[in-house]
Amino acid sequence: MAERFHAHDVAMEMASALRATLEVLARQDRDLASQLRRAASSVVLNLAEGARRAGKDRLHFYRIAAGSAAETRSGLELAGAWGYVDPTSLEPVEILLDRVLAMLWRLTHGGGLTVAVGRDGGRGQTRARGRGRGPWPSFLALRATPETPAPPS
Repeated sequence: MAERFHAHDVAMEMASALRATLEVLARQDRDLASQLRRAASSVVLNLAEGARRAGKDRLHFYRIAAGSAAETRSGLELAGAWGYVDPTSLEPVEILLDRVLAMLWRLTHGGGLTVAVGRDGGRGQTRARGRGRGPWPSFLALRATPETPAPPS
């Protein structure tokens, strides 16, 4: 079974939840709807690309995804402030966006956590290592959210 990247899955769920809001918003402000669609897409796509990279290159893509998530949040705030959408209707999207931003914070500010992709004894397992944290499979490290903390040291 292939490992799942939880941050990517939540970002996809956020993008899917944003669909109805974008349809309503497009009738009011097509440009803002288009910008929000691009920003939300950028979150998902940069998480996917970053997951396939290593080292500073990976961190770069995660930072871009975090910037796009912040842009998505600001676009939603604008839509609510300008009366294009009911701010209470944005709550489910905002909850998912908060989760994505929390995971991206963890991925970009891991406190010395590095995720290394390599071979482990010829078994081809991906491992994550942090200072004094010991090795664990990378999918566990990448699932760290406020609801599911990282594995204990």
